[in-house]
Amino acid sequence: MSQNKKAVIIFSVLFAVLVVIGAFLALKDYLWKNPEGTIGNTAGNLNNGGYFCQKGDKVYFANAYDGGALYVMNVDETEIKKLSNAKVTNLNADERYVYYYLNDVQAPSGMGGFQVQVKGIYRASHSGKTPTCIEKNICGVVSLVDNTLYYQRYQKDGSGELYAMDLHSKDTEPIMDFAANPASVYNGRLYYNNIEGDHNLYTYDINTGSKAFLYDGNVWYPDAQGDFVYFMNIGDDHKLCRYQVSTGEVTTLTQDKVDAFLVTDNYIFYQKNSETEPALMVMYTDGSDPRIIMEGNFSKFGATTKYFYFTDFSADLPMYQVSLENGSMAVETFDAAREAAEEAAK
Repeated sequence: MSQNKKAVIIFSVLFAVLVVIGAFLALKDYLWKNPEGTIGNTAGNLNNGGYFCQKGDKVYFANAYDGGALYVMNVDETEIKKLSNAKVTNLNADERYVYYYLNDVQAPSGMGGFQVQVKGIYRASHSGKTPTCIEKNICGVVSLVDNTLYYQRYQKDGSGELYAMDLHSKDTEPIMDFAANPASVYNGRLYYNNIEGDHNLYTYDINTGSKAFLYDGNVWYPDAQGDFVYFMNIGDDHKLCRYQVSTGEVTTLTQDKVDAFLVTDNYIFYQKNSETEPALMVMYTDGSDPRIIMEGNFSKFGATTKYFYFTDFSADLPMYQVSLENGSMAVETFDAAREAAEEAAK
């Protein structure tokens, strides 16, 4: 047998093996499903840009010390590792993948720094490998629920709709004719405020597709947790309120005007809007014991089960953190993220 024929046979066998492996992996990926009740990230994180996302004992985050690149760490901030050069927002994660949105057209893709057009929603393995763009559009908030991605999809003229993508078929469809915020999902229902005609609170049943009116108010950034829906009351000087689903009662939690907020199991963190005394504040979820954490204006809130993170409104650095476990609310810098970025740059 000639050397050319041997080469052709070897190449053909290798090609066939690769095709079989590819088909097997594709079928395996198609058949796999997330457990019912899977939520990709919390409403508090997503309403503040989705820069942090906890899945089990792992935390995926945008490291501001490395231009917002994707990193992963244990929830106790150990074993921090860079996954991609890509500048990420709207992080979500399930048992197999991490999802994120990229709006930086010239950002490195994470594949050896190769420059590609990357605007859209991406999915990558937990190790950051094989990033794949699954939605090439201008998007806003992205929320993973079970095996569906809900996301705000915008046109160049600024108009938008709420879309749903089946993660197995990759089929997409608009489920609302305006860009409803899909950040808050609890017990099979998406809680959102209308943005056309009124700002009332509604629910969308993710199983049946039915919509229901819940509360007549001027609601913004709803966050449903248990029997309560926390929201900014635009009609009352942006004060923070909570609506009790079982009774219909609304309680005003702050007298401060609020720019942003994030609810954890025991605390609510919020940015107090004031021309003379702006501050990052914290209080219990019933509105009691409000206190100042740090004076000034802050943003990019994010939380895990152990820490609350934030940055200065006018600067991404330094990254700050507050422990959720000791109650002192002492502010520290997120030095582990800085050290990880310095190590990655070597």
